[in-house]
Amino acid sequence: MAILVGVLLFAIPRQRAPQLRDVGKRLRMPRHYAIYGDPGQRIWISDREQMSIGRFRMNLAAPGLPPRMKVMSQASRFDMQTGQTFAMRAINDRLIEDQKRGHTVSIRTSQPSPDGKWIAFIEGMNSPSNYGLMAVDGSKCIRWPRESRMNWPRLFWNTVDNTIILLARSYHDQSYGQVQAASVVDPAHPTRLQSYQGFDMSGIELGITNKGRLLSTSTFPGNKHRPGQAVQFADFDPFGVNRPPERWSIQPPFGGTVEEVILSSHGDRLVWLIKRNVEAPAYLKSLLTLFGYKSDVALGLWTSQLDGKDFHEIATTSVGPKTTAWGLTSSPRDTKVSFVLDNVVWVVPVH
Repeated sequence: MAILVGVLLFAIPRQRAPQLRDVGKRLRMPRHYAIYGDPGQRIWISDREQMSIGRFRMNLAAPGLPPRMKVMSQASRFDMQTGQTFAMRAINDRLIEDQKRGHTVSIRTSQPSPDGKWIAFIEGMNSPSNYGLMAVDGSKCIRWPRESRMNWPRLFWNTVDNTIILLARSYHDQSYGQVQAASVVDPAHPTRLQSYQGFDMSGIELGITNKGRLLSTSTFPGNKHRPGQAVQFADFDPFGVNRPPERWSIQPPFGGTVEEVILSSHGDRLVWLIKRNVEAPAYLKSLLTLFGYKSDVALGLWTSQLDGKDFHEIATTSVGPKTTAWGLTSSPRDTKVSFVLDNVVWVVPVH
């Protein structure tokens, strides 16, 4: 009987992708590690290191004076080979000096540049007060006040010309409906803020493609994807006022459920986390059920072209039906991706 069950199980089609444990590196959650599940968030500053900016309680008093405690932003970097955490001293010293000079150093969101030399950020916790641009070596930090029409803009680096694009949305409905304004910051001339009027668009932005177009999707955290449902995409020129976006849909492989999808750092591919049931064929399913066999749930890491062609599975692993993977992000040269699964950070090479 055991031999019969073994033969039947062997007959079930299996994935050819390698197991995650064989190709990925498993890291305990690094100290101060923070990624917020934002599909457009970038945290890699090199093909080995990531960074984040969090809030810490700091003593700003000079040595020998009574403590002067202040909660303020400080930066950490993470070695994604060892899982170690290090303070980014140059940035942190700069932020402390800025705090002493009267700036409200409370960074809500940040994005490192593709070359890892700059950090774009937005200050303010309850409402944005400033936009900023800081050199990673701490040598330069420039702030400019937010535009009144920009509520909580999102930051995107354009890899085509190394500029920053800020997008502000109106939230008068539940559809992430209209982009009110777009502005560009050039690190070479960071005090010049070029502004553009808004456009209509649904979904959430993933980033700037290698053609300089803004890519968005209907699948994002909080908008649960159903098994086998086609994922809607659109891209458009962020400064082509009143020009309609190009729209298309992509069917995930094997009728899977999309946990997360992001745009690669080069802006030329999509990276996916897709969950699916691995079941026996219909002609074996009834027989195997008699022996207590249950279908597997697999989480796969996939890549594809922007139009959905050339789907390729990088790695797979068995997970529970309610397991959630999140925090998918790609390294600057797209040689690695990382994501969080069961409070463990996985780093996987992408070929």
